[in-house]
Amino acid sequence: MPHWAPLRGDDPEVHALVEALREMLDRCGRSLRELATLMPYGRSTISDRLNGQTRPDWEFVVDLCKACHNPDRQGVDRHLAYLRDLWKAADPVRERSATEHEDGGAEGGDGRLVRVLHEAINELQQRMTAEDDEPAASAPGRPAAGILGPAPQRNAHFAGRTDLLAELRRRFSAPSTQVLYGMVGVGKTQLAAEYAYRYRSLYRMIWWVPAEDPGWLRATLAALAPHVGLQQASSLLIEDAFRAVLTELDAGPRPGRRLLIFDDAGSPASISPLIPRAHADVLITSRDPAWRTDVADALLVGTFSRRESTAFLRELAGPEFGTADAQRLAEAVGDLPLALQEMAAFRDRTGVGVDDLIRNLSACPSRVLSESDPIGGHLPLTADWSLSAIWLEASCPDALDLLRFCATAGTGRLSWSDLTAAGEGAGEKTSALLSDWYRLVRAVQELGRAGLAQVDPASQTIRVHPLIAALVMDEHSS
Repeated sequence: MPHWAPLRGDDPEVHALVEALREMLDRCGRSLRELATLMPYGRSTISDRLNGQTRPDWEFVVDLCKACHNPDRQGVDRHLAYLRDLWKAADPVRERSATEHEDGGAEGGDGRLVRVLHEAINELQQRMTAEDDEPAASAPGRPAAGILGPAPQRNAHFAGRTDLLAELRRRFSAPSTQVLYGMVGVGKTQLAAEYAYRYRSLYRMIWWVPAEDPGWLRATLAALAPHVGLQQASSLLIEDAFRAVLTELDAGPRPGRRLLIFDDAGSPASISPLIPRAHADVLITSRDPAWRTDVADALLVGTFSRRESTAFLRELAGPEFGTADAQRLAEAVGDLPLALQEMAAFRDRTGVGVDDLIRNLSACPSRVLSESDPIGGHLPLTADWSLSAIWLEASCPDALDLLRFCATAGTGRLSWSDLTAAGEGAGEKTSALLSDWYRLVRAVQELGRAGLAQVDPASQTIRVHPLIAALVMDEHSS
C-alpha cells in the first residue's frame, strides 16, 4: 500500500475528499505501480493528485474508483455516489455559509470569499479558447469571441445535427432564450458547444455556465462581473456579485452580442430564477422535459438518424471502417451518440472486431461499456446511468421500479393506459404502483427528469431507450 505524505494545502473540504480516496486505496490494497497499469496516469501524477493541495478532477476520481473496485461494478457505483458529494463540497468556487463568513480564520470570511472569487475569475480567464477554424458569417473584421468558463473542447469529430444547428441559428436572429432537452447520452452539451464554436464570431462575449448545481451556477456567474463592466464587484461576496451581474444583464442592450450557455440545467423551478432573461442569447441544455412548458419552443435532441450514426462512426474510425459495419454497430447501440463514441474508442484501443463487439455488448452491456474512458469531460454512459439510478433510489424509488418494469416490457412506446393495464399481471409491488395514477404520474415525471426515458406528456407515452433497458436488465441479472 502507498505510504502517504502529510496533506498539503489548507482546504478542509479538499482534505476530506483526498482522505476518502486514500482510504479507498488502502482498503483495496493496490500499489501505485498497479494503479498506473490500470489508469491513464503515471505513479507521480496519481500521487500528486492525492496530495491535498487542490481538488482532483472528476475524471480522475472515476478512473481511480474503477481501478480500486475492478471488476466489482456495484462497488464502483456505490463508492462514486459517496465520492460525488465530497467532490462537489470541495468545489474551488463554492459559497461559504454564514458561519464561515463569521469564523473565516486569520484571513477572515469576507477576505476568503474575495480571494475565491478572484481565483475563479483567473481560472476561467485562463480557460478561454481561441480556435480560428470555421468562422461564421458576421460583421467584416470582427474578431471571434473566446469562450469563457469551463466549456468542453470542440469535438473534432462532430457530425450530424445539421437541422438543429440551422434552427438554433435561425432562432437566435434576435436575442432570445432557447432550450435543448433530451435523454442522457444524446449529445446536448456537444451540440451547444458546437454552436458556440461555429458561430462565435457573431459574439463579443460567450460565457459557459455549469448549471446542474445552483451554488456553482451562482459562483460562475459572479465571476462574469468584470466582463460585463462591473469591476467593483471584485470586492463583493459571491452572492452580491451574482446579483449585480443579473441586474447588469437585465438592464438593457449593450454594444456587441452576448451568448450565455447554461449546461445541464435541472428543473425549471430550481434553475429558472437564477437565469437572466437577458438582452442576450441564452442557450440552456437539460434532461428535464419540463422545460417544454417553461420555454414553449424548446428543441428536443433525440438519437442520431442511422445516416448520422454511420457518418459519425466513419469519421471517428476512419474511412477503412466499412458502412455495413458502422450500420450494424449503430443498430446495436440504438444510435445513441455517446455510446457510438465510446464503442468507437473501445474498438480503436483494443482492436476488437465488430462481430465480437456486438456479441459481447448484447451479452453484457454494462461490462463492455464500463471499459470506455470518459469522453469530452463526461462520465461514461454506465457511470451516468448508475449515478442517476442511485439518485432515483433516494428521491423516488417508484421511478426506478417503473424503469425496471418498462425495461422488461420492451423498447416500444408505452401509453399510461398500457401501463395501468399491465399492472394486472405484474408483481404485487409493481401492480400497486401502476394502479395508483398519482404515483405513476410522479414516477414518469422523475424518469423524464433523470433523462432515463423519453416522456411525452402530450400523448401520455413513455419509452426507454434499448441500451438503457439493456443496462437495467443487466443490473437486474447481476
